[in-house]
Formats: sequence, C-alpha cells, structure tokens
Amino acid sequence: MIKPNQLILPGIATLILALVAWAHIRYQVPIAVFTKDMAGLAKIHPLISVVSSLGAFTMAVTGGIAIFAYKIAKARGHELSSELFYGGALTIYITADDFFQFHDVIFPIHFSVNEKLVYLSLAMASIAYLFVHRHKIMARNSLMLLAALVGFAISVFTDIFDKPLNAWLGQWALFIEDGSKFVGIGFWASYFISLSYSAIEPTLKRPEQP
Repeated sequence: MIKPNQLILPGIATLILALVAWAHIRYQVPIAVFTKDMAGLAKIHPLISVVSSLGAFTMAVTGGIAIFAYKIAKARGHELSSELFYGGALTIYITADDFFQFHDVIFPIHFSVNEKLVYLSLAMASIAYLFVHRHKIMARNSLMLLAALVGFAISVFTDIFDKPLNAWLGQWALFIEDGSKFVGIGFWASYFISLSYSAIEPTLKRPEQP
C-alpha cells in the first residue's frame, strides 16, 4: 500500500514535467533545453565546472542528510531538531542558488532584484540561524562552522568586488572566489553531517542483550 507521503517526490517530478510541457507549448521552447544533460546540450566536456558541480552535489547531500536527521530528531524530541531543520533548509537554498544561479541571473535579470539584495537576504537568513541557535552552537566545538562561514564570506566579497580584484589579481581572483567557497562547503558539510550523526546516533545503537 502506497502511503500519501511516498507520493510527494513523484508528484513534484510530474509537476515539473507538466511545466516543461507547458513551456514547450506556450513559448515553443525545445524540450531538450529542459531535459537534456547540460554538457551534452552545450556540447562541452563533462568535466567542465567540476569544482562547482562537486560543491553543489556536496551541499545537496548535506541538506538531505540534515533534513532526514531532523525528522528522526523531532520524533525523539531531540534538542538538535530545530537546528537541523533550519540548517538543512538553508543548505538546500544555497545549493539551488548556486546551481541555478539565482543571485547571478534569475533574480537580477528576470525579476529585477539587485544581486546585492539577494546576498543581503541570504546573509540575514544566516545571521538569524546563528542568532536563534547561538547558545547551542557556542556550547559545542563549532570551529568547522566558523571556518565555513569565513570561506563563504571571502567568496561573496570577491564576487561583489570582482572587477577591481580581477584587474589586480587576474584569474587568481576567480581562484580565490571559487576556491574559498569550495573549502567552505567542505567545512559546512562536515559540520552538519557531524551534527546529524549526533542527533541520530542513539537510534543506531542496539539495545544491550540481557
């Protein structure tokens, strides 16, 4: 018997396909634009943007793990459930923003929202997460989270001031921007995966045999 919650992801997939069909019929956009692999569609080498892709995959996995752990932690009344939910949701948004270029293209070009305003909104969401959970974060060793935030901050700074930095550093400016983000993703993933494990670890232990 299929449970209703098991139909959520297939339902979302069906909705996305319906939107693809609508866009094709309404705007004559070729279906391949939406469904084909990007490298194959653009006829480029599949390893192009490998660092960016690996970062997006890592963040997507981290967000999924955090949300999964949240469900278990919430059922057990674990104190980490709120932090896992907000951290997981923030991770998933960052992943979508990075992969689909929300702040670079979607919001500025299609919705006339300034890129700096998008950055500001993301910064405020991150600050809100840190403020709400500050006591729990400060009570544990959170150097990995701090390192991740520093990496992200360096990346955002170099992106905002890309023109003068490119004139000064050339391609090394891009290396700093994307490299700091990639290392920050590594620390971010380590932090939330460790946090998720802490929340579900008791459920993994087998009861002692009498």
